[in-house]
Amino acid sequence: MNNLRDENEMTVVKEYVKWNDLEEYIDFLATQVNFENFTGVYGPARGGVTIAAILSNRYNLPYLGAPQVGCLCVDEICDSGDTALAWRQKGYTIATMYYNRNAKVEPEIWWKEKNDKWIIFPWEEDTRNK
Repeated sequence: MNNLRDENEMTVVKEYVKWNDLEEYIDFLATQVNFENFTGVYGPARGGVTIAAILSNRYNLPYLGAPQVGCLCVDEICDSGDTALAWRQKGYTIATMYYNRNAKVEPEIWWKEKNDKWIIFPWEEDTRNK
């Protein structure tokens, strides 16, 4: 998949996710799942850990150091689908903010479709082009 590029500068076109976008995603998740049905929430280091921590605090779910049977696995993006595929093969429920339709797996719950832009999440420092 090619990234969209600014024809004049040949730089990657970026999409900046704001903290209020994360809040909207958390609210969206609450309309999609009953958190009482999960034994806990797990998010991988970097992308998913922030989302998992917020869900753990807001919905009184145990924050898990590793996925386990009956948990909700969350991540910021399902791009290639490698992480989600490993979770799917173990039977975990998957929720992501962004989903790339070319990924190996479609999460049960996703908020927005990823386009060709490079997504910068609010917990990331944008070091590209610096």
